[in-house]
Amino acid sequence: MGRSHKETNTYRFQNFSERIALMHIDVVHQIRKKTDDEVGAQSTYFGDALASWVDLNCTQHFVDFQQDMAQFPCTSYVQLVHHAENIVSTLKKHLLVPGTLALEPLLDLVVQMGRDMGPDFYAHFQEIFDILVQLLSANAKDPDSLEKVFCTMAYLYKFLWRYLLQDIHRVYGFFSCLLTQNYKEYIQKFAAESFAFLMRKVKDHDALLDFLFTDLRENPEKTSGVGQLLFEMMKGVKQHFHTVSDKVFVSILHKLGPKEGQVDVPQPPWPQVEEAVGHMMQACATYTSRDQAQHMWATLLAVLTEVHQSCVREGQRKEKTAQPQKTEHLCRLLRMTTVWLDHHDGSIVSNPSAVLKVLRGGRTRSAFRLLLRGN
Repeated sequence: MGRSHKETNTYRFQNFSERIALMHIDVVHQIRKKTDDEVGAQSTYFGDALASWVDLNCTQHFVDFQQDMAQFPCTSYVQLVHHAENIVSTLKKHLLVPGTLALEPLLDLVVQMGRDMGPDFYAHFQEIFDILVQLLSANAKDPDSLEKVFCTMAYLYKFLWRYLLQDIHRVYGFFSCLLTQNYKEYIQKFAAESFAFLMRKVKDHDALLDFLFTDLRENPEKTSGVGQLLFEMMKGVKQHFHTVSDKVFVSILHKLGPKEGQVDVPQPPWPQVEEAVGHMMQACATYTSRDQAQHMWATLLAVLTEVHQSCVREGQRKEKTAQPQKTEHLCRLLRMTTVWLDHHDGSIVSNPSAVLKVLRGGRTRSAFRLLLRGN
């Protein structure tokens, strides 16, 4: 008897990080560096691809596109830049044709245009991104088309990440629509993976987290999406966590309460912040193993101890304003701890005695009792 389809099928859907890794040779090694002498003289990836697709896609949809493109020569870099606005408009027009049979060549041409123009293409990124979002919705039940759209996004991120980082707040503004419940779960997941690719490259993660959590005040519907975003930022491969998590996890835990000396300044929406971090903690627990969670536990217990000691100091000084907020911070941290303790009956607890030692601390123990009573 022959093997089943499941046993013989070697195709596997690749996530954003895997796709980025596989693109390393294509994108980094094969991009031609244009010197001053070559600009204007050499052919373009866009022009070469357009010529190739003439033979590969003979549908009426692509013939219509070719006819519209005939008035915009693009065989040289100078021509491509000169006609960029018109070419982008033509691509957008034909990408939005319902049920187009030219989707693959059109998406490939978007990628090749970004490849040719580099930073000059960034000015068109949002309008192209908006089209890709519309295509995700229009092709929600077509895995092949979704894969092509996702791959296009991945390539554009690979080409433009340095420029996207410079304007990351604005980029998040139009990108984060994919983090809401309006989109299928797999689309939300891919959106989180792709934006996490950028977040890891940000220099000031503390400021970025402040921005994300403060934004939840106006956009609470993004709460679970932000939680998934934080998880994807921390996630590594094969149950490991990314190297950036060593620094980012500490910042995230500290964001569950006010900063030292800032108890009277406007605060983020704590219920949404806690929900987002709770989503991240649950996703981390599901993803990792006891061995790989050891350093994460060490970080969590260290922050718990730090906040506990801060509560003790505030209590000794009898700071009436700061103490309740510090205790609330401690309670939130304890609720995050219970997420990991409860996961599969403590299956990822790597050092039970260390956990017990921290939880038996004076104010930590009191806060834990309040927590258990639902306070």
